[in-house]
Amino acid sequence: MTALSKKEIVAGLKKLGIHDLEIDSFLKEYNEYRTYEYNVHSQRTYQNGKLFHRTFSNRLNQTCLSVVAFIGNAFSISKVKVHNQSKR
Repeated sequence: MTALSKKEIVAGLKKLGIHDLEIDSFLKEYNEYRTYEYNVHSQRTYQNGKLFHRTFSNRLNQTCLSVVAFIGNAFSISKVKVHNQSKR
């Protein structure tokens, strides 16, 4: 939700026939609401970023372990083949 400017809010409220005291009260509540929503959104964004980082790190670790295991197995198999050939 994009924040409305003060002029847009006041113009809309005056069209509805709302008076100055009520406009001030509404603007105060609207600013409190925007601050609350901004803080909630920021917290969610931070938590989603942490979750993404944790998931990416776990997948990267798993991939690295798999690659290392694969390379280790490939070298051990080739050593066995070379070793067996030299016995013949």
